[in-house]
Amino acid sequence: MHGFTKNTWFLESPISSGRPFRPNSGYRSPELNKEIGSSKKSQHCLAEAVDIEIPGISNYDLSVWIRDNLEFDQIILECYRPGEPDSGWVHVSLKDS
Repeated sequence: MHGFTKNTWFLESPISSGRPFRPNSGYRSPELNKEIGSSKKSQHCLAEAVDIEIPGISNYDLSVWIRDNLEFDQIILECYRPGEPDSGWVHVSLKDS
């Protein structure tokens, strides 16, 4: 399954319950990836990764839900500060199989 298809899980996820979501980053061209200083091996360039937030749900809780409910390749709670539920974002990747 192509990365874009697999990474639309958050559109129908029970945790989002119809809330708007904020994909901060999805697919990135290699040029953009280089320009922002991201890893040369970034899964964003393969459409296998997305960085998201869902308003009204702490990013920590979102990362726990993903951990407990989805098959994933990598999950990172990036730039999160305990006690600040809206800080940071959740990076999740689902490798193409």
